[in-house]
Amino acid sequence: MENFLLLEYLENIVVKKLIDNMGKRKRLSKIKNIKYSNIITNIFLKKIRISPRKIRNFIKIIYYKNVITALNLLKFNNTKFSKIFIKGILNGISIYKIKFKKNINYKYIYINMIQINKGGEYKRFIPISHGKSNIIRKKISIIKISLLYKKYES
Repeated sequence: MENFLLLEYLENIVVKKLIDNMGKRKRLSKIKNIKYSNIITNIFLKKIRISPRKIRNFIKIIYYKNVITALNLLKFNNTKFSKIFIKGILNGISIYKIKFKKNINYKYIYINMIQINKGGEYKRFIPISHGKSNIIRKKISIIKISLLYKKYES
C-alpha cells in the first residue's frame, strides 16, 4: 500500500510539472502519446452552457487524479460545472458496469484525459437607442473525459 501511495504521489508531481511547463498543444500531444490499454470509457458532455475558459481554469484540480479524490474535490467545490462533472463521471462508470457487467474497484480508476472544446453560441440581444441592438454571445462547451483503469503491483 505504501508503494502504491508513493507511486501515486510521484506520478502527480511529474504530471503537474508537465502541465505547468508545457503549452496546450504540447501537453495534448504528450497525453496522446501515453498509451494505456485499460481505458474504460470516454464520456462526452455536450451543450453545457458555461464558457470553456471558465471550465479550463477549474479543471487543473482534477487532472490525473483518482476518481474518489476527484469526486471529493468536486463535491466540496460549490460551482455549477462541478455538479455537471460529478454526474458525468458517475454516469460513465455506471455505463461501463452495465455494458461489461463487471464490478470495479474505484481505487484503481483514474481520470486520464479531459478535453474542453468550444461549442456553438447562444445569442441574446439588448436594445439600445435609435432602434439598434447589441449582441450578447453566451458560449457553450463540449467536454470529453476518458477514464482509465490502472493497477500497480506492490
